[in-house]
Order: sequence, then structure tokens, then C-alpha cells
Amino acid sequence: MILAFNLSDIVTVPFGWLLAQLYHATDNYGVALIIFALAVQAILTPINAKAKKGMMGMSRLTPKIQDIQRRYANDPQKQQELTQKLYRDEGVSMTGGCLWSFIPMLILIPLYSVIRQPLTYILMETPEHVSEIIRVMKELAPDIFSKNSYYDQVSAAQAIHLYADQLRAAIPDISQATLQGMNFYFLGINLGAIPQFNIFSATWVWDWAHIGAFLIPCLSAGSQVLQMWISQKTNNSVITNDKG
Repeated sequence: MILAFNLSDIVTVPFGWLLAQLYHATDNYGVALIIFALAVQAILTPINAKAKKGMMGMSRLTPKIQDIQRRYANDPQKQQELTQKLYRDEGVSMTGGCLWSFIPMLILIPLYSVIRQPLTYILMETPEHVSEIIRVMKELAPDIFSKNSYYDQVSAAQAIHLYADQLRAAIPDISQATLQGMNFYFLGINLGAIPQFNIFSATWVWDWAHIGAFLIPCLSAGSQVLQMWISQKTNNSVITNDKG
């Protein structure tokens, strides 16, 4: 038998195992995700620090590089030679900061698959079982699934306990743990729900479950903008200090 292997499995398999252990230990998807996020952040911290150090080093040299470009505007070869010498003398890599910044993306992008495939990575069902579970549930309750099939596993995991008998009949060797489904609620918010941004929709309800699901991606985007702003301010401060 030939085992299928994807390069992303290097990330998804161990991190999927970690998320599964956290969920089974806490029995709450929200709590498991918080601990999982902290663990991922702890793993990425040394990499992010290395990237930040490289970017700050490059920012520190920006005024000197601009001075070289100004003095040798008509001699590109001289510009390149002096710029490379400057990087060597200062112990700064020309690509180090960018390279270290790219590594977290190689980890975070596959993690999206772990989050959106709970049947595979948390309940640890086989691909064949996952396909059959979704097929059966789409026949029994098509309304619980969104138009985006990317979230089929999340939708199925929330309601799987409601169709335990039918699924057991269709998949005799399905595990009892899978048939119990998953608890996606955290502080009254269904983390498995797809956020709805149209507050004027007929299906919108002014309750904490809807408002909370709406606020989570907004707060996430806001925190990213704030982080970028702080990073930019830090880089500008380095350049200013270097200029004196």
C-alpha cells in the first residue's frame, strides 16, 4: 500500500494532534483554540524575533544605503559593491529578515486546514469516513451546510450527534466519540458558525451569538492592523535614531 503524503503534513499532522489533545482535555473548542494559539505563538516567537531583528537591521542601514545611492547615482556597480560591503561590515543579511518573516507563513497557512477540518484532525476520522459522513448529512440536513464546501467538516461536526443513528447505519465502524459531535460554543458564541456581516439580512438576530461571531473577525483584523502599525513605528524609530 502506498501512503499518500503531502508536504503540508509536516505541519498539519503534529499541530492537528496537538489541537485534538487540547480539545479532548478541555471538551471545549474555544478553550482548546486559545491554548492552541498560545502554543503556536510560543513556537513562532523565536522565528518572529529573528525576523524582527533582521528587519530592524535593514531599517537601521536605510539612511546609509540612501546616501550611497545618492553619491553614486550614475554608477550602479559602485552602488552595489558599497551596499554589499555595508551589509557585511554591519553583520546584516540582505535577505535574512525577509526569509525569517516568510517561515511563519509556511506554518500558519497549513494550520488553516487543521482549523477547518475537525473531523479529520480532532475526531481523527479517515478520509473515507469523512466523505461518507458529509454525504449522508447533506442528504439528511442540507440546510446546515453553507455554499462554501471548505466548511463542510465544521458544519457536520456541529450537528453530527443529531444523526447518530443514520450515520451508524451508513458507517458501521464509525467511532462513538465522533457520533457525539463537538462543542463549538464558547462564551455563548458558536465558533463553528460562519460570520454574517449583513446586519440587515432577514436571518440576522440581535443576540450575543450573532454579534460575537461578527466581532471576532473584526477584532482579529483590528489586532493585525495595530501590530503592523506598531512594527512600522518601531522601524521608523530605528531609522530616526540612526540619523541622530
